[in-house]
Amino acid sequence: ATMQSSSDGGFAAEAGKSSDCLNTALAIQALSVGPDTLPWDAAAARQFLKDNQNADGGFPVSPGGRTDAEATSAAIQAILALGEHPDDAFWTVGINTPTYALGVLQQTNGSYRLTSRERLRPLAVTSWALTAMRRKSFASFPRNIDVAETALKFRPVFRSIAPKNGAT
Repeated sequence: ATMQSSSDGGFAAEAGKSSDCLNTALAIQALSVGPDTLPWDAAAARQFLKDNQNADGGFPVSPGGRTDAEATSAAIQAILALGEHPDDAFWTVGINTPTYALGVLQQTNGSYRLTSRERLRPLAVTSWALTAMRRKSFASFPRNIDVAETALKFRPVFRSIAPKNGAT
């Protein structure tokens, strides 16, 4: 579990680490649907995100870094979980909004780049971005999913996980 920093209002991945936008945005989403007895300062976490928002409207993972699609997606979702809209004046930098910054990272094939210079993990990055662009927060998804009525009749069986045709 992450702890909220008393000095900057953000959250870090583990105790002793510096707060970052990604973990702060994820914590906001989780804590916004958690029990009211959990002690955290939503206003301080919100301000941490705003203080670290980039000029393009997006968010870096770590303060001062390049706009990152996962951090920006998580921030958009955190903004929604707080009951706000990512295109509100508070979240606008000049004319740039978080959704604008995320849209800039979309490629012509529809996938999203992690940053302007990195194309890592396109499936994961794109899934986060699409969820945020649909204005959905992880905090809004159903908490109770019904049990499947019938089990799958066939389950996949792997005979080998070795690459074919000399691939590595």
